[in-house]
Amino acid sequence: MFYFPCNPQTVLNELLCWTNGQPFLSQKLCQFIRNSSATIPLNQEEEWIENLVRTKVIENWESQDEPEHLKTIRDRII
Repeated sequence: MFYFPCNPQTVLNELLCWTNGQPFLSQKLCQFIRNSSATIPLNQEEEWIENLVRTKVIENWESQDEPEHLKTIRDRII
């Protein structure tokens, strides 16, 4: 079940701070947020998003990249 964050604008701002507006990465983080069963505590959006990025994108990202957005970003950089 999907829930609406208490402060969606703050969540979006934090997401964009991490992605700098990069479309594939922004889409990937939105997908992770949507698929999360955890709620985003009010006034803890920054920490919650940071934890999400660290656990889903930074650590073991290659095994969690479906569809292959992050590999596409890597390939464009290299």
